Amino acid sequence: MRSREDRLAENEVLFRSVNERIVELGDEWNGEYDLICECADTNCMSVLRLNVDDYRRLRQNPHWFAVLSGHEMPEIEDVVDRQERYLVVEKLPKTDEIVE
Repeated sequence: MRSREDRLAENEVLFRSVNERIVELGDEWNGEYDLICECADTNCMSVLRLNVDDYRRLRQNPHWFAVLSGHEMPEIEDVVDRQERYLVVEKLPKTDEIVE
């Protein structure tokens, strides 16, 4: 049986894959992407805006996810960067198999 942490990480991976598809389709406005929050809440459909360079930097690490402030979950991730419009969270090692 999957743990709660695994299920939460799987939710975030799903949102990340949706955002990757948005970027792949070239849905860029003035050098920025309107993406969905990559938090673990499956009911969250909040939009966050990242510029192209920030998005590329974020995707360099498979353990990083962009979430809105207040959407972070300390039991499964650490905040590694705070931007004006979003946070970058890093998954804890116990979810390595899921996020990579």
